[in-house]
Amino acid sequence: MSKVLIVDDEIYVCELVRRLIHWEELGLQPAGIAHSASEAARLIEQHQPEIIISDIKMPGGSGFDLIGLARALVPDCNFILISGHKNFQYAHDALKLSVKDYILKPISEEELNNTLQRLEGHLREQRSSQRLSQNLRKLEDCFIRDVAAGRPPASAAQAVEQYSLRLSGDVSAFWILHVDTGKKNLHRSSPYLLYQKLQGQCRALLAGVCGKVIVSIRSSGLVLLLNYSQGQADAVARAAGSLMTLALDTVSAFADSSAALAVGLPFGALSDSCASYESARLCVCARVLLGSGRVLYAKDYARLPADPALILTPALQQGLSGAAETLNSTLYHDLFQQGLSRACTGGQHPALPYLFCEQLLASLERTVRDHLDLPDADAFFARVRSYLGYAADLGELRQVLLQTADDVFQHNRELRSRRGKETIAAARQYVAAHFHEPIRLEDVAKEVFLSPSYFSTLFKKETSESFTDYVTSYRMEQARQLLRTTDTPVAEVGVSVGVPDGRYFSRLFTRTVGLKPSAYRRLYR
Repeated sequence: MSKVLIVDDEIYVCELVRRLIHWEELGLQPAGIAHSASEAARLIEQHQPEIIISDIKMPGGSGFDLIGLARALVPDCNFILISGHKNFQYAHDALKLSVKDYILKPISEEELNNTLQRLEGHLREQRSSQRLSQNLRKLEDCFIRDVAAGRPPASAAQAVEQYSLRLSGDVSAFWILHVDTGKKNLHRSSPYLLYQKLQGQCRALLAGVCGKVIVSIRSSGLVLLLNYSQGQADAVARAAGSLMTLALDTVSAFADSSAALAVGLPFGALSDSCASYESARLCVCARVLLGSGRVLYAKDYARLPADPALILTPALQQGLSGAAETLNSTLYHDLFQQGLSRACTGGQHPALPYLFCEQLLASLERTVRDHLDLPDADAFFARVRSYLGYAADLGELRQVLLQTADDVFQHNRELRSRRGKETIAAARQYVAAHFHEPIRLEDVAKEVFLSPSYFSTLFKKETSESFTDYVTSYRMEQARQLLRTTDTPVAEVGVSVGVPDGRYFSRLFTRTVGLKPSAYRRLYR
């Protein structure tokens, strides 16, 4: 249902137009009445009408002025102009501004409603076409998503059935246009608005070159599927350079920004579409080593090994996992640099540094889930993966990986320290409550939910003394207090502090305090 705004400086004309319109019959909805261009602009911004019926001559701005104001707010709004003057220049100006119709006063009810009926019919067709186009774009997005996930359609017939996708050309290829937003923007959101702008530009540039172009915004960048005939191959090849120039011009308005275009391997059968997409994705990854601002052709690197397992060997994996589990940042940094240096050596696919970091991030995520602690780990690593995708060179790639590891390690150091202090406090409370009884390290470790060996190590680390020495010191402190303040026999004092053997208590007290229990008592008598 379209909304209609009526604009005329004469109140009775506005009321007349409102009464003449067959609102229900035409399926129209009133959006209000305005008596000046400025008032109309406010209502246009508020209600976003599809149709505006306006007088031409009004104080404070003409109907032509209002067209400019309205289309700045609602670009697709449609105008019907009303005038009491048979002025050819008015009609000429209206045609230049793409006004849908021009009605002379006195207003005819039939003419007004016929005009609105034609316009509403056109708008319904337009909305239907837009919905169809949107649905087709969604299906195209689904096709690219499935190919990226390694699930291509088995045949052309299946592509038509599942995605309404018909590729009539002999050759297809995936291209990926990736925008690098620069170090200042590394931890900001995806350059989605830039991709939206480039999406339309890519379609316009390639429409006359290819039989079909699909453009979809994905996490890897702006993914393009080009379908063309063998006869169009040269024109498609030239279009890569034109598209690269267009992209660089578009992103040049943003400081430190650049772009790279990855041209994937061509394919004929849809079963080979995944290989084309992956070859383009590897070229996007390769820009980190080779540099942005250029076209990268998958055919130039197709024969080079691109397996990150060549770099992230089991030995290196074990070393990095061990460093992560023990929160050893220095060792982790050293091992990471060794792996990255190997990834950058010649004779390998230039995507390997990025792929190495991608695999290393996945390994760190597994270590966190299995051995460490991190709140909302899913969201954290999803965010880091997007940062990794924005990294434009080796320096930024290194920054993302090492900063992520350092953040994880620091969080866990603080957590372990806090938990360690809480554990020691709980152990001390246990000793204070049970010092007069036999106390075994195993019993206290069980109370604080730790293994005896880890509890013993943690206690020594946090207090600089062994648990056994702490228990002895605590008991002897209680014994000193009893000897100072009571007349309890020495042997009973030993029993009271958990050392029932009188001779052993005397030796232990003497070794700890430097005096025999009886001598210590005489000091306070």
